Amino acid sequence: MGLALRPRSPTLLAALGAARADSGDEFAAALAFEHALELDPECVGALVGLGHTLCRRRQPIRAIPLYRRAAARSPGDPEVLFALANALFEADRFSEAAELYSLVVAMSHRHKRAWFNLGHAQKSLGRLDEAQHAFRTALVVDRRFYKARFMLGHVLGLAGKEAEALAEYHETLRYCPTYAKAHFNIGSAHLRDGDYAAAIRRFERVVKLDPRYERAHQALGQAFLSTGDRERARNAFGQALKLRPDLHPCRLQLAELLDELGLHNEAAVHYRTFLREAPESPEHEPVRRRLRQLGDA
Repeated sequence: MGLALRPRSPTLLAALGAARADSGDEFAAALAFEHALELDPECVGALVGLGHTLCRRRQPIRAIPLYRRAAARSPGDPEVLFALANALFEADRFSEAAELYSLVVAMSHRHKRAWFNLGHAQKSLGRLDEAQHAFRTALVVDRRFYKARFMLGHVLGLAGKEAEALAEYHETLRYCPTYAKAHFNIGSAHLRDGDYAAAIRRFERVVKLDPRYERAHQALGQAFLSTGDRERARNAFGQALKLRPDLHPCRLQLAELLDELGLHNEAAVHYRTFLREAPESPEHEPVRRRLRQLGDA
């Protein structure tokens, strides 16, 4: 986009930036928004568009002042406030985000995404009752909003209402049978209850749906280990660590399993890696003691 070909209207430049963003050309989008703001520093479309671009680049702190300026110019626009709330949430400013999401739903009661994000903000603040209310309201707006149903189950579980949580996970799968997170949480409930065969079936389904779900591989390893199938547990733990090497509890589980299998050299490698990469773990002293027993430094 050459300078000579750029429109001189901030509104047109903002629209051009939005089109570039929709096509995936973030660089050209940012240039268009910035040029619009050179012509009119308070162009709402450009402020919001550039804010969105920064958020997609994981720079919410830089986006926040842009959204604030846009909100000052367009105080009655719930979408501008929603964007500002999202940036605050991404910046871990949960209390401010919750306050703004509440304002958005007061202005637009059927804004299901605002209710959903308000639930997330309330959960992050430890306000589980308020989070439940927000997720339930999102479901009143759209009962097929399966992610809101899943999150309702999640906060019910955090509140100790395991049976209700499990029911919501199953209901989530009615609307989205391939939602791996719901299958994972159901599998975790089976694992806690000691129903290892059901847990294995569920976790195997999770990793089929999402082969890169590292915690599902780890949980599958735990289920296999509980049934005495140590070789399949070893493979599952190893796959989890291939996907996420910093999964420290999984590395310790694998090291201990290898140790039990008599594969002491392999176990020592994982013990040493665990000591190096998880320096704050309370398991350090037992691991060091075991390494000394194995003749390691």
